[in-house]
Amino acid sequence: MNKIVIVTTTFYPDLGWWELYMLNLAKELAKTYDVTVLCISLHKGVKDCIIEWVKINYLPKWFFLGKIFPSIIALFCKIKKINPDVIYSSSPGIEDFWLVVMNNLFLRKKLIMTYHAMHDQTKWRLRWMTAMYLICVLPFYDSIIVTTKKYYDILKKRGIKNIHNIPCGVASDRLKLWNFNKENKKELLFVWVLDENHRYKNLKTLLDAMVLLEGYHLTVVGGGALKDKYQQYCLDNNINGVDFLWAITDEELSLCYKKANTFILPSNSSLEGFWIVLLEALGNWCKIITGELAWWSFLVRENPQFWFLYDGTVKDLVDKIIRLENGYSLDQEHISQYLSQYNWSNITKKILDTLN
Repeated sequence: MNKIVIVTTTFYPDLGWWELYMLNLAKELAKTYDVTVLCISLHKGVKDCIIEWVKINYLPKWFFLGKIFPSIIALFCKIKKINPDVIYSSSPGIEDFWLVVMNNLFLRKKLIMTYHAMHDQTKWRLRWMTAMYLICVLPFYDSIIVTTKKYYDILKKRGIKNIHNIPCGVASDRLKLWNFNKENKKELLFVWVLDENHRYKNLKTLLDAMVLLEGYHLTVVGGGALKDKYQQYCLDNNINGVDFLWAITDEELSLCYKKANTFILPSNSSLEGFWIVLLEALGNWCKIITGELAWWSFLVRENPQFWFLYDGTVKDLVDKIIRLENGYSLDQEHISQYLSQYNWSNITKKILDTLN
């Protein structure tokens, strides 16, 4: 095996958490193999580039069912020209349906994917897409990587084979493992995409909680179509102490982590995947509050010193935030040891085992 093509909807410089996962994976794979990423960009005028030996080719975009994805024609032509040994996709995405068709009819390559999480099942079109994905896509992949035991069990129960449970990695340069005192114990941080597909992250619950939190300050980091609506919601309901930051650099995000005492991801959905942002928050000395039903709640269940789970209500979220103010400090040595298992070089070795 010499050449790997990674197919994903969006990639650098559009860095959400799926994109960050694939960027770090591509960098690690490029240390050994010839890696090309095929994707689209949400930014105008972005040109093909190379980042740490990873070649990034931006393709024209198509639209279907309210989703964007790389042009199927351009995707086929690029893959045919590169002639890779492995096609690796970041899933679920509409382009995966076409990858299966193209591969079965013409390409005949090894197909690998990381299946991050199911779509929001409250919408009929996304439930339909998930059902079709389970029937028409997953059975045709040679290896399927999931980042949580929950999704391993879900896919196994539905008869999918060749599943490997390998957690997310976190890049060492995004961790600032030092022992310092947070200056303001009332500084809160939320980081995620603010769009229709991520309403279940429950940012509105956190904003409602701010009404009852005297003297607290919340920084919301994330772009998306709903940012203006969340800002207007704060104005309409006299919610103070909230700052919204749109597109920021890694350095600026690092400062947000350093400033915050508590990282809050209020999602309480059992269909959540395993998100890198929680590991980054821990590695930057932030205490954590998240929903007790979210899959990643095991981080706190197994390590109660990481702090609290809440039951999904505004009242309980407020109570947990206030209780943190006078809580004890995090154990730096324990966090360092815990996060070492998520080092990207170790994660990539496990993924390479599936590629080989």
